[in-house]
Amino acid sequence: MILPHHSNQQDYRIALLHPLKYPLHRFINAPHIFASKSQLNSLNNDIAMPITTSIQSPPQPQLTTTARIDYLDNAKGITAIIVIIYHIAFGFSYRGWQVNVNDTDKLAFADNILYICHLFQMPLFMLIAGYFTAFSFQKYTLSKYLKLRTQRIFLPYIANTIIFLIPQAAFLYAYNNSLSDLLANPTAINIKPDHLWFLHLLIVYTIAMIILRLLFNSIPHTLRLYCNRFASTILSNIFLLLLITSIFSTICLYAWYICPSSVRPLTKIICSNRGFIYLPIFLVGYIAYHHAPLFHALFKRKTTLCVLLALIPFIILQDHWLPKEIINYDHLTFTPPALFYTSLKKWIATLLALTICFRFIHKSNALTKYLAEASFGIYIIHHTFALISIAIVASFGANVPPLMKFILANIICFASTFAIYELIVRRIKIGGFLIVGSPLRKK
Repeated sequence: MILPHHSNQQDYRIALLHPLKYPLHRFINAPHIFASKSQLNSLNNDIAMPITTSIQSPPQPQLTTTARIDYLDNAKGITAIIVIIYHIAFGFSYRGWQVNVNDTDKLAFADNILYICHLFQMPLFMLIAGYFTAFSFQKYTLSKYLKLRTQRIFLPYIANTIIFLIPQAAFLYAYNNSLSDLLANPTAINIKPDHLWFLHLLIVYTIAMIILRLLFNSIPHTLRLYCNRFASTILSNIFLLLLITSIFSTICLYAWYICPSSVRPLTKIICSNRGFIYLPIFLVGYIAYHHAPLFHALFKRKTTLCVLLALIPFIILQDHWLPKEIINYDHLTFTPPALFYTSLKKWIATLLALTICFRFIHKSNALTKYLAEASFGIYIIHHTFALISIAIVASFGANVPPLMKFILANIICFASTFAIYELIVRRIKIGGFLIVGSPLRKK
């Protein structure tokens, strides 16, 4: 929020520093009431805070626009690549997936890939989604925003269910049974949302953020000021950020767990517990945009990198003696300590990934720009081809080593995913419109 032109900046500074003693509305609604310079000095002689024209946060270190955009884009592109490797590893892991290799071809390190990637890949996607949701909110009117959101999220969600999920369900039924069974009973296929739960949640969060935005704009200026200053304080300190966000995530997950059994089926509207897991992450990304200089400056500090790296060995050691139910979301013990520990791990891994991207992968080039642009399409397309790739290499004989099968499955999945993206999404207008929500043309 920007100050009206008639407001005196020194008087507004008093309201920022003493919002209860000097209510904000006195200076906005009654511009003739001003504090003298001597009053200003006597009130704030112990505080050295430059004058600001924004009530959202105190003065913040400035970064170049390029640095802000590039490291987030790079994080998005790299994470899209990691997601492909993650799903291929699923088929080679001992956990098992929809399509699996033979037991003799299982790889122990595939489970390690699942564990590490699961900590940060989707939280990172969701945090970046929250960040750019706030950007869109600020850039467009509500009607324009809803129109773009419908085109970019809702339409691809419906279209890709038809384009990918239905054929994928048919393939899985034929793979686990036979092609003749599929032809004899085509309605027996089981269509699951699979990876499109991400789009499902973005639709839900879009509606939720519109409501929250209207509520936030209706609260008093003073309370809004306190909220902004509280957010600024958290985003300025890595310890506070880890603590508050982990507590918030714990509360959200525990709220889902304790909700009555009669209400639990209704949570499927927000993908059951996934909606509660990723809501805090999405909100942090949304808030981070409104305090962008502080958020980016956090990753610029060496302290942030050192703290996050120091916490990783502690978490790895903890996993050796903590019950397995605490470690894995699929078998999660819903006690507050267990939920807090799991949430803390995710936040450490996610913030560490962002810090690494900010400090070491912040430069933009042709490859990073391509991956950032293609990340959404890659995510949409890859899942079906990951299943097909695993099924292909699973048919190879025992003379092919398991590691070679893993490499070949990745090569097949990457090649088919990028081929579909290039040939259909980028080169065919209707393909780009249906799959990613906008016609992407090859430049």
